[in-house]
Amino acid sequence: MINNYQKFLEAHKQYRSNNFTALIIVTTMTLLGLILLYLSSILSGPLWILTQLLLGVVILQWFFLLHDLGHDHFFVYKPLNVFFGFISSL
Repeated sequence: MINNYQKFLEAHKQYRSNNFTALIIVTTMTLLGLILLYLSSILSGPLWILTQLLLGVVILQWFFLLHDLGHDHFFVYKPLNVFFGFISSL
């Protein structure tokens, strides 16, 4: 059983996240969320509704991101998962 698992891990190694990609995703989600929060505070009408819908998508993405950080599956280096998970959950 363990041998099959090792083969599976080796076959799918290219799909594993790395620290640089994970940092880019966290930075992008943070900036996108802040931009949408700002836009929702200055827009009105249909553009405000669009901004709110996009902000809902970003918040859902943050849920997925925090879930992966909590299981130490996002960054390869575990302390980065703990640090960004704590900061992101504030």
